[in-house]
Amino acid sequence: MITGLAFALREGTQGLRRGVLHSLVAAVTLTLSVAVLGFYYYARLNLQRAAGGLLGQFQFEAFIALSLPDDQHLDLQRRLQAFDPRWRITYVSREEAAAKFSREFDPNLFNIFDENPLPASFLITLSPAGLQPDSARRQADRILQLDGIEDLVYDQELLRLLSLGRQKLDTWGLMFGLSALVISLALTYNAVRLKIGRQREALRLMSLLGATPRARRGTYWGQGVILGGVGGLLGWIGLSYLASTLQGQFSSSINLILPGFWAMILTGIILGVLGSALAVGKYLKP
Repeated sequence: MITGLAFALREGTQGLRRGVLHSLVAAVTLTLSVAVLGFYYYARLNLQRAAGGLLGQFQFEAFIALSLPDDQHLDLQRRLQAFDPRWRITYVSREEAAAKFSREFDPNLFNIFDENPLPASFLITLSPAGLQPDSARRQADRILQLDGIEDLVYDQELLRLLSLGRQKLDTWGLMFGLSALVISLALTYNAVRLKIGRQREALRLMSLLGATPRARRGTYWGQGVILGGVGGLLGWIGLSYLASTLQGQFSSSINLILPGFWAMILTGIILGVLGSALAVGKYLKP
């Protein structure tokens, strides 16, 4: 098997040299194909990561009734935590709430009050994995049923928009990904078809010299491996440059997932071999 692969790669390299122009066209085609698929995959991955980051910061603010004594707040927090151990619950005392309000609004506002009117509260960070509008509403209702919880607020519109965006990303992303795959295979298939048409004399000479149909097919499969590897490399270089440029436009707190080198190379090889196999099966007769 190793000998056959070495022969296919050696003959494939010679075939590429015999048709430099068409080999260049095929390499450019595979580069574009890998770049399109890579752009789809990594753009979707980074968008999902960004949405997950926003959901990871999403919080409920549950306000404690003023009538509940301070020494019972810790017990109320334990009962909240019992709903889901994965929740991160932060206690905000009345004094901390007043200090935050003074920093963000008017530091002199509390001078007109005899006492602090703001209640203590819990900031509850839910698990982002199952954070959907319906489930968030159910969790909010459960929390409001606890004795000692006066009110609860959260950004329902932001949660709705994030959920809708993720659904659209999944739907359109799947359609775009399948389209990119079909287009990539079609372009690769067409490039190999053109090469077969241009190298008919060389193929006829190989037959006269005793090359078997399998050996002739292996030549184009070898070309598919080589061209796919080159296309994957160039696609990786192009996408990495694009990702690095975009990263420079963002703040340091946003870290993009960069294209994987070996993943892009392997994608290019797979596309090259599949396109070659499809074209060889139809246009290269025994």
